[in-house]
Amino acid sequence: MLLNCFLFLVKKISSKTNLRTFFNFKNQSQKSHLAILLMVFLLSLSTIHGQALAWGSPGSGGSISEVSQYLASDIDSIYTSTSKNSVAYAALKSDGSVVTWGNQFNGGDSSTVSASLASGVVKIFSNRFAFAALKDDGSVVTWGNSSFGGNLTSSLSDVIHIYSNDYSFAAIKSDGSVFAWGGGYYGASFTSPINVASAVASGVIKIYGNNYSYAAIKDDGSVVTWGHPSYGGNSSTVSVSLSSGAIKICSNNYSFAALKDDGSVVTWGTSSYGGDSSSVSSSLTSGVIKIYSNNYSYAALKDDGSVVTWGYSSYGADSSSVSTSLSSGVKDITSNQFAYAAKKSDGSVVTWGLSYYGGNSSSVSSSLSSGVDQIYSTNSAFAALKSDGSVLAWGSSSQGGSLTSPTDITSAVASGVIKIYSTNSAFAALKSDGRVVSWGRQGEGGNGSSDSRLSSGVTEVYSNSKSFVALKMKEK
Repeated sequence: MLLNCFLFLVKKISSKTNLRTFFNFKNQSQKSHLAILLMVFLLSLSTIHGQALAWGSPGSGGSISEVSQYLASDIDSIYTSTSKNSVAYAALKSDGSVVTWGNQFNGGDSSTVSASLASGVVKIFSNRFAFAALKDDGSVVTWGNSSFGGNLTSSLSDVIHIYSNDYSFAAIKSDGSVFAWGGGYYGASFTSPINVASAVASGVIKIYGNNYSYAAIKDDGSVVTWGHPSYGGNSSTVSVSLSSGAIKICSNNYSFAALKDDGSVVTWGTSSYGGDSSSVSSSLTSGVIKIYSNNYSYAALKDDGSVVTWGYSSYGADSSSVSTSLSSGVKDITSNQFAYAAKKSDGSVVTWGLSYYGGNSSSVSSSLSSGVDQIYSTNSAFAALKSDGSVLAWGSSSQGGSLTSPTDITSAVASGVIKIYSTNSAFAALKSDGRVVSWGRQGEGGNGSSDSRLSSGVTEVYSNSKSFVALKMKEK
């Protein structure tokens, strides 16, 4: 089975490019994909996949001592989210059962529903305080904080996908209707403060959440919103613009921005945090292909490679200092809570936003002038993976912006890195030899480099806000 997966994935990747170019590793993204696939395939010949190892804050999932016997093998995937369920994990095993650990009040303890999680689970979703497991019969099992979605009292069936904001869940059923539960004022109610019950009774195809509200796209391209009225739950001021044509929605903590099929953008929510885009409205009428956000602002990428920003000025909305660099050539944008980093077509990087938290990259500017393949972030720092497998970091030194403090790991990430993961305050780099190197805040995952268990065999890393979990090949 693993061999078939390997061949299928190689075919999918190589179908997009000439095979000779692909295997010459001229593209770091392709190189990273192939390195991971080869490592998994070759190690599978003598090992069994699926042992979990954890590090970081013990009370937030950084210790698996209480469930280690259940995580020794056969793990398919691990679910959490640094911006959602920040202090617990849920592992889905190959037999459809679930193992949980971390903060017991926010989803780490699933003992009350253990029988329901013993089989049949196909996917797991989370918000900040709870989890929801979707089973193969379309039913849902929840656990965690009962006030925010961990105690689903209604029996659900025919569910095809579950979405969340920080305080509630919203499930789409096979008939296109939506069922929501959790913190009522934050999206669990369709009737208060605004009644949208009839609008979500059919035709919904996708739902987006910010911290406090939801926005759903329907099959006719219209948008329905509910939740906290000040933070995007009330879109009445732009209802005409949202009556058709919406194809994707981006959010920050307090507002939404909808991308329409004509390349225009519609915004609503807290005005000062991006809900009001009137200052740049003339630049958002056409040509936008993707919208990015941090906690307080937005950055829209246009089809000519230029970038338009709006929202809270100090936290990325004001990009005037780098406007010339953002006028063309931008391919992708990464954000943390307070700043942005744009990767250009020539492999260079442009940054803006709060200086101390990564908006100022002058300390590594010469190294960011070319060769950058991918950018990652913690809350207040960035890390760039270059095409030669080396890593650069900048921003808050206590949250991963330094490779030398408190421990110098510069040489360890000078080559061979294929992917980077992050908690709120630390980074973890996976190398082509299966080794993991981490840096940043020691108590939240930055101390993994001293763990001998992570010196080889790691195939994937997961994280929440304060800890990491690695899947490792287990020797027979």
